[in-house]
Amino acid sequence: MTQLAVIDDLAARRSAAARKAVETRRARLASGMANPIAAAFAISPTPREIALHAFEQAAKSEMPDWHAAALALKAALTGDSEWRASRTRVLRQNKPTALPAPPWHDYPVDRLGSFKVRNPTIVVTFEDGEMVRAPAVSAKDKPVNIGRGLRIAIAFYQARICRRSGLRNEPGFWPAAPAITACICEETGEIFDAEQCTIRTIESRKPQDWRIRHDRRRIEAAPPRSG
Repeated sequence: MTQLAVIDDLAARRSAAARKAVETRRARLASGMANPIAAAFAISPTPREIALHAFEQAAKSEMPDWHAAALALKAALTGDSEWRASRTRVLRQNKPTALPAPPWHDYPVDRLGSFKVRNPTIVVTFEDGEMVRAPAVSAKDKPVNIGRGLRIAIAFYQARICRRSGLRNEPGFWPAAPAITACICEETGEIFDAEQCTIRTIESRKPQDWRIRHDRRRIEAAPPRSG
């Protein structure tokens, strides 16, 4: 074999080793293990053992990859303390904190002038499927007065049920209103929480009979009989 053939064979071997090194690095990159620090955290050996293994592999190879060995050594020098801390690290989760209740706007508008109020309309759907449109008179510089609007919507609902039941000539009586399943403002498109609307209107949705209450007060106020 001539000297030129020896040189060509050595060049071919070096090219093959270089291609193999490139393929190895690409495989490590694809598997997410290209970084020796990531490898030290992902497998059981310590960074020091990984660095020694990389050095031994490079020393045995005909075309040693000293760059990879240097990265492993860097990981051993800089990441060993982090690796040890990860073995004894205790994760502490913050205690859950209660979320603040959503804002609920309910304010009087009796003393406001006509130029300081606006009249948005809310659409309220009750559990029985009845849908009521009611005005929610609000101040121009404040949000929609949802509390006042829902009270009016409930009154409209109770009046509708009384008309259907033939109780329109029975003053002082109105039936109970079911839970609210949906509430939306037509002008602003704001959607209000149905569960909160139901909870906030418990007292307004209760049935009332002023005749019974009036008779009860009259009996309690009557003087006791003698003899």
